[in-house]
Amino acid sequence: MVFHKDHTPHEQGRAAIQAVLEARVNPALFASGEMERLIVASGGNLRNLFSMTSNACDSATLRGASQVEAAAFRGNIPAFGSRLGLVVHGQTRA
Repeated sequence: MVFHKDHTPHEQGRAAIQAVLEARVNPALFASGEMERLIVASGGNLRNLFSMTSNACDSATLRGASQVEAAAFRGNIPAFGSRLGLVVHGQTRA
């Protein structure tokens, strides 16, 4: 869980998910704040988290970046949301 029912951040849930991610991916691969961005975007779903992490790392590698930065997410999170039929930035994609 990344948010409480009142939509405030669930710090314990985020920390637990971050521990799982850090057990599998070196935290040094992420620029400051980018790991949390993935955790929040995943909604706490580990399958989604690892899929988005993989895509972000691939994007960073293809750009020749040494870390996953915000540019690696451009299109990654909205595209993932559209695959799930979610509203992203006020628009749904088929």
